[in-house]
Amino acid sequence: MGYGHTKGVSASSKPITQAEANILLLGDMAEAGMDVLRLAGDVLQDTDDLAAAARRFEALASWVFNLGATNLSSSTMLKRIKEKRWEDAAKEMLRWDKAKVNGVAQTLSGLTKRRKSESHYFLTGEVVIF
Repeated sequence: MGYGHTKGVSASSKPITQAEANILLLGDMAEAGMDVLRLAGDVLQDTDDLAAAARRFEALASWVFNLGATNLSSSTMLKRIKEKRWEDAAKEMLRWDKAKVNGVAQTLSGLTKRRKSESHYFLTGEVVIF
């Protein structure tokens, strides 16, 4: 248990409690949110539609939690966000569904579903599990 938290985790790490996992998740999400604000906050806030800004922020925080701020900072998705090309940015999210398996990048169905959910939420604010 740990909701994907990897910082400081090694093969010899002992299991953590549900409460410890929740605390780590909150900290990791706060860090992801701060990264989103640092990289795209000015564009997200430059709107009269606060609901749209909030859902875009939340979807991006989920994406950054999973993929990291470095990937966001160098992505075409961020370029589309800065251009306020929201649908194109959402399409770019979908490209990030691969992980290395035995040293080879492969599309993983779980990541494809996650990216579809994030992309859909980014555009609509509707939570859908694919």
